[in-house]
Amino acid sequence: MKKTRMTLCLALAALLLFPLLVSCEAPGVVLLESLLPPLVEKATGYTVTESIVVTDNATGKTVTFSAPTDMNTFHQQVEGIKCVKESAKGEYDRPYSITFNTANESVTLDVVTTPGIREDKSTRFFVGGKRYDAIVGGVDLFYLAGLFKD
Repeated sequence: MKKTRMTLCLALAALLLFPLLVSCEAPGVVLLESLLPPLVEKATGYTVTESIVVTDNATGKTVTFSAPTDMNTFHQQVEGIKCVKESAKGEYDRPYSITFNTANESVTLDVVTTPGIREDKSTRFFVGGKRYDAIVGGVDLFYLAGLFKD
């Protein structure tokens, strides 16, 4: 009886701890948005990101978001995406670049497509020359394409 109770307690503890072990805090897992400048500084509420520029790399066309509500709506495309850092070897098709501009810097997120894998979402990104592969979520490629429809 004691063994059964102990086993049950261990199983319950494992179930309760499982979400913590696979959360964003797991070693090597980062939120994509944490690699980008925030829209506003949490402590003061001051604007940090002044504009977000999306570039269609095939045509060179750009769409710029500079109103806070528009930037917030667009920023939702990159929120909650959990990634792991991977080797950047090889050539990658980067149909879209998203540049987050602050008063001090510009950080570019290159959106990568992988032919034959997914047509609707990109789950591979480059930030600062480093490759990140999503393990949860992705950027909606149909949404990005829709930004450039005439």
